[in-house]
This record gives sequence, C-alpha cells and structure tokens, in this order.
Amino acid sequence: MLRYAILIVVILIISLQLSVISQPDDVYRPLAAGIRIEAARRVDGGYERGYLCSLGYPAYTLYPYTYTRGYITAYHCVQNGYTTVFQPYCCDDQYRIGEATIFGTNIIDAAFIDVENDYLVTNLVYPVYYEFPNGLTATLVINDYARSENDIYEYVAKSGATTGLTFGFAYEIENGPALYCGQEGYLTDLYAEHGDSGGIVFRGSDINYYTCQDGECEITVYGIIIGICPMYLSGYGFRNWTLFTPTFVIESQLPVRTYLGG
Repeated sequence: MLRYAILIVVILIISLQLSVISQPDDVYRPLAAGIRIEAARRVDGGYERGYLCSLGYPAYTLYPYTYTRGYITAYHCVQNGYTTVFQPYCCDDQYRIGEATIFGTNIIDAAFIDVENDYLVTNLVYPVYYEFPNGLTATLVINDYARSENDIYEYVAKSGATTGLTFGFAYEIENGPALYCGQEGYLTDLYAEHGDSGGIVFRGSDINYYTCQDGECEITVYGIIIGICPMYLSGYGFRNWTLFTPTFVIESQLPVRTYLGG
C-alpha cells in the first residue's frame, strides 16, 4: 500500500509540473509516450552518444523474460550497441531511464526498453494535457490498443519529440499491413521529421471534445513511427509517406504486450 501511495503522490507532483512544462525534450518523471530519448553506447569511463528518437507506447514483457515494464521504440534507435537510454538527453546518469533488451527483426523495426524503475512507466501521452479551442483541458491516457488490422481506422495521430502532436490519414488500411521500404506497416500522411522515430501512433478521433469525458481522453494505441518512406502509391502518386508499424505486428514478433496501467 505504501508503494502505491508513493506512486500516487509522484504522479500528482508530476501532473502539476506538466501543466507548466510543455516541451517534449524536457525532463519527464514519470515518463510519457512521445517524449525525447537519446540512446548511447557504454565506453570506458562513460558513454558514446548515439541516436535521438522518441519514446513509444508503454509495454510489459512476457515469458521467457521476467516480467518488467518499459516502452516500445524503433529498433534503429537502439541498434549497434547504443542500448542505454536517457531521457531527455545523454549522458548524465541521473537522466538514464533504462536499457534496450528485446529487439525486432529486419522487417519489424521495434525494440523494448526495460525501464529501471516501474513507477516511471505510465499510460500518459505527450503533450499529456491537451487544450481544446474552447479552453477545456483533457489528459491523454492510453486505455486500449489495436489487436488486429480490424482495429485500425483511417484517421490517425502521432506524438513525437521533434514535431509533437500531429494528425493525418492512413492509406490502404483495407489491405492490412504490408511491406513498405522494407518494413511491415501502414503508410500515412502524418507530418514527422528526424527524431520522431519510435513515437506513438494512435486513433486520431480519440482527441475529441465530445468524447473526452471527465477531463480525460482515452487513447487507443495503433503503433510506433518508423520513419519516412519515399514511394509511389497507386492513386496517390509519389511522395514521402510516414510509415508506422502497428502494435499487433510488433507483439506477434516480440514477447511484449501493451501496458494499460494499473
């Protein structure tokens, strides 16, 4: 009971801080999907800086791994030995949040970050507090995730540490995920840039004045941003698409499941 009481106090404190702090590259304790992370490689006497990316959705491990909580991000964010993860930036140990321990395949660009302290893992999504035009503020809280291609709808949103919260559309979803630019997923017109990789993708209609109740928007996770995919798509022409890999594809290959809090 004491542990949960401490957790509640910590969340209340960070909630007060987040009402003022609004940048994805600020320090977030506890953590939130979509904020800045930097991976580094351990070298003699310290760290070698690696990749700037975004924190994806919260998850927990399955057998044969010991149960632990953490986050999904893109595998290319933590490859080549750059597995020690900091938030927001390397290389002070006080900002170290965990270690990437589970990795995807050559067509599943996803990895699991084992967060050192469970209480840091939450189901919050950056910017955490979303303000509607009428002034209503709602907390963005993950409460579900896509378990199959039937759960994916066209209107999507993403939260990444470079470009923040953006909205757009997914294309050819009726065909299910396919291989695009060597990765399995969906193409979207979501605006994203370098450093948004690994950020969370979710159902765009979840942020809606009429459906967000009691000051809370319930978020359904769709997956993570992989990157920009330049290609021709029949009926739409050639363009730089933003590719995301869905949760059900990631969880079919990695022994993890989406963490919904509790």
